[in-house]
Amino acid sequence: MGNYFAGGTTVAFFDTLGPDASRFICNETELTTMCASNDLIGNIIKLKADDPNNEMSRVVNIVAFDGAPSQADKDAAQAVGITIYTFDEIVAAGKEKQDYQPYNADPEDIYMFSYTSGTTGNPKGVKLSHKMIMQCAHATNFKLFDKKFTNEDVYISYLPAAHSFE
Repeated sequence: MGNYFAGGTTVAFFDTLGPDASRFICNETELTTMCASNDLIGNIIKLKADDPNNEMSRVVNIVAFDGAPSQADKDAAQAVGITIYTFDEIVAAGKEKQDYQPYNADPEDIYMFSYTSGTTGNPKGVKLSHKMIMQCAHATNFKLFDKKFTNEDVYISYLPAAHSFE
């Protein structure tokens, strides 16, 4: 899909995509890191282990949200070239990094890829920019109260990350 880097780009997955569509999306977005709850880590490892077209070759990291995964998952991940980190390890590493400079996203930088279900073939990726997300947040919340949107505001959505309105 090209070089659309804004410090990090989200690619959300619906649980119902299936293995072929999930592998296709990983390949098309050049995904390197996946974040998941521990109950789904085995599924990601299996996707890479059973990858006939090498579409998951760039996936080398998993961030586990629920603490340490099982030793079996760690061993299986290592066997397919994936390193598993816990969310707490990522946070601790970030706190130790003294020279971190936040990336100031350009409004046109890609915030997220949202994929269709692929009912007529491979899923289709829609690029959502930072500007689009901010306009959505502004339109749904702040216009109602005639407020200006600032960098102090926080937008919280209850929708699944893969939802196009996210």
